Amino acid sequence: MSGNVKKISICFSIVLLLVVTAVALGPYYAMHRLRQGLADQDPAILADVVDFPALKANVKVQLEGFLTGQSPSDFKQTPFAAFAMSLASRVVDGMVDAVVTPQGLAALLHGVNPGKLGQGRQAKPPETTDAGTDGLFRNAVYHYDSPSQFSVWIPGEKDGRFQFVFTRSGLFWKLSNVIFPMGGDK
Repeated sequence: MSGNVKKISICFSIVLLLVVTAVALGPYYAMHRLRQGLADQDPAILADVVDFPALKANVKVQLEGFLTGQSPSDFKQTPFAAFAMSLASRVVDGMVDAVVTPQGLAALLHGVNPGKLGQGRQAKPPETTDAGTDGLFRNAVYHYDSPSQFSVWIPGEKDGRFQFVFTRSGLFWKLSNVIFPMGGDK
């Protein structure tokens, strides 16, 4: 009997070690898949590693907060404030649509300011290598925020850093948020 218990204990330990390893290496694999999906312009790969609904919602809330936080408080009390806020919401929707695309994500991963992405035409990321996406995450700083959240910090064009947040669902990791270096001319 003790031989069977020992075998079960060893098998359980091996399975547990494999699960912990998969969870620990998951964000790095997700970054690899993101880079591959962007290089190949493959929407199926991108759908596997990007939580587009969560990413759009998070980016929209962030941009709306930036716009409304920048308006003077006495402006908010005028009769035109509701009209101006509806226009701002449309601008934010356009910016979100420009940012949360394969081209927009590639540009952000190269540190391109999101304001440049909504200027009428699709922004292309700067070419850092012949392969284009080989430079993604090159100067990045990686950090586990919690067992279910992993952040990648990428330097911006001027000052500040973009924070790319990957969240875990089960054993799989997906890009769910991009936090912009808002303020000044970052």
